[in-house]
Amino acid sequence: MFSLLKNIFKDVWNLYLHFLHWVLSKATIAISSFVIALVSIIPNVLILAGYLSFSNIAWKEVLNVYLTGQSSLTAINSISTSIMDFSFGIFLILFTVFVFFINLGYWKTLYFNTCLSYAKGKSLNVTKNEYFNWKLIWKHFQLRSLYSLLLVVPAIVSGLIVTALVLYFWANELSADIEVNAYNTVSIAIWGLGIISVVLFLLIRYRLLFSFVLLAEKKDTKVSAFSYIKESFWITWGLKKLCKFIVVMLVFLTLSIPFNMVGESFKINATKIQDYVAYVNSEKEVQDIYLQNKPYYIQELVLKFDGTSQEELLQQYKNLQLMQIIYLVFSFVIIFGVFERVWLSFYLRELKKSQTLGEKAKEVILDLTEKKN
Repeated sequence: MFSLLKNIFKDVWNLYLHFLHWVLSKATIAISSFVIALVSIIPNVLILAGYLSFSNIAWKEVLNVYLTGQSSLTAINSISTSIMDFSFGIFLILFTVFVFFINLGYWKTLYFNTCLSYAKGKSLNVTKNEYFNWKLIWKHFQLRSLYSLLLVVPAIVSGLIVTALVLYFWANELSADIEVNAYNTVSIAIWGLGIISVVLFLLIRYRLLFSFVLLAEKKDTKVSAFSYIKESFWITWGLKKLCKFIVVMLVFLTLSIPFNMVGESFKINATKIQDYVAYVNSEKEVQDIYLQNKPYYIQELVLKFDGTSQEELLQQYKNLQLMQIIYLVFSFVIIFGVFERVWLSFYLRELKKSQTLGEKAKEVILDLTEKKN
């Protein structure tokens, strides 16, 4: 285990030895992935624009309701008279967003491709990555869609079970004593299902995670997306591998906590200034509502900022915003992509052994079968 961690740290350090190339590659990959995602939804956007133009729904009013939160009689009437029209429009919008984010995720394939070159002791030419390999992009889209489906299904099943339990509980007219017992039972069942769902989600994600590494390594667009899923399941089989992966991730997550805390502190302090200014500039009735809802939080804000002028608060807020921007740039340059390199290193140094042994086992079985025949 110590040897594995040592080698993974070496692989991560290797990123910083290629610092300029690494940062330039990340920037190019980020921009190209965004462009690919935009290009991929052009047909969706055209269909959506055409549908919304000829639809009976007052979409401008609906958008205004969504943005402002103010009800509109025109929007309500148009939806109520054409519910199917509205539902199909929402489906087109959600599908367009889904396609955009699925293809935006192509950056991981490009990034793994770059890191694989580092693992081979080379630096991939920034201009020669698989940016607009549309066959590979389509295969990634299939793989990412299947990956998302396999992750969502357990959550949907758990949600349906929880819903059924809640409906069963409320549908039965029980006496007070039995109702309390039933409530406790349902609460325990819901919490239990919630914990099981989270564990199952994380386990499935681990088992599927390396399918994208395999796609970047093999770039075989002729095989099905499901074959990459199956291979990822095959090489991650075993409790020992899972335990090693958990230890590796915990080590790097622990190291990332101080950086995350710094970024979060800027965000929290900026939010506190916003909330204090909103509280001070509110009417007396609104201030009383603030105090009723969040008494300790408001007291903390008053103790911290009382006596500070609006100009000073504004300057502090601007400084915090600037620090957040600097932190985002720092995170992208120094931290972004490290965990993906850890996953790749774990695959190359731990999981690929199983892959190789599996392939040898298959060859032996085929040889024995041929000899018998």
